[in-house]
Amino acid sequence: MHFGDTTLSTRTLALLLAGAGLTLSAAACTSGTTTPAATTTPSNTPSAAATIPAAVTQVRLAADGEYPFQVALLNLKADDDAGEPVGDDLARLTCGGSLLDERHVLTAGHCFDVEAENPPDPLKDFQVVVGRTTLTSRQGQVRRITEVQVHPRYSTRPLRYDVAVLTLDQPVTGITPVVLVPPGDTSLQHDGSLATFTGWGSLKPQRDGDAVELSFTDQMKQAGVPLLADDACQSAYQRPTDHAAPDLQVSLCTSTADQIGHCNGDSGGPLFVTDEGRVVQLGVVSFSPGCGDPRYPSVYARLSNSDINDFIREAAGSAG
Repeated sequence: MHFGDTTLSTRTLALLLAGAGLTLSAAACTSGTTTPAATTTPSNTPSAAATIPAAVTQVRLAADGEYPFQVALLNLKADDDAGEPVGDDLARLTCGGSLLDERHVLTAGHCFDVEAENPPDPLKDFQVVVGRTTLTSRQGQVRRITEVQVHPRYSTRPLRYDVAVLTLDQPVTGITPVVLVPPGDTSLQHDGSLATFTGWGSLKPQRDGDAVELSFTDQMKQAGVPLLADDACQSAYQRPTDHAAPDLQVSLCTSTADQIGHCNGDSGGPLFVTDEGRVVQLGVVSFSPGCGDPRYPSVYARLSNSDINDFIREAAGSAG
């Protein structure tokens, strides 16, 4: 399960995972293949009435400027396993996010839930980059954070209310923000319909329980994934596992039957659909056991939940 995707060091990542009651050996990554799973389980498969062509459900690298609303959170204090400062923004990547408006970013609450001896201060040690496709490039607009608001009901095991709103020191210009799904609106969330997530997480699928491989992709990826009905997601998490089942009042799921799911480096990023030319965000990358493990769906914070939706709108409206 990935949690608080960070490149501080393997030691710091282990501390962060321990804060959620997890272990480093249980952390895992995402899929870069459309190869069907060796065993596809019915509980993690869209209904027959909503069959998705395999060629559509895929991961690919994004073209420059394709998803300018995607945000990268960079930890300027990131170090390697030897305790030395890392040398580029690919190694500084902590989480993703999305541009809500010119002064606010939406991301995951767990990105700021770091238990360590000397945790980074997001107001001093983090940068936000908007409009960058390749992390090691100098693309995009760089901003600092002046305020972090995590949902007051945020909790772990399972991750619930896993959202945070960041206020930026200067407005972002020339980039169209995402549109937040209205509260209670599920009209764009149908079992088997395709949504997209973006980020710089690993391109390699990994089963829960395998040794973790921390690897990010320098160029942003995008993946088309089928939304999964709540009962199918709940059923998948009834298998024996160390991971708590998601609370589907505040979370939603996508199928990993094609071994495609979010991973380390993708946390906080958007799950969205395009509707009448607008990018409508439905979820925030939250957690998954493994990365594209066909036994366990990927889980996102559910933005149509009224408590979550109201918090986001109020935090963006009242901050700054």
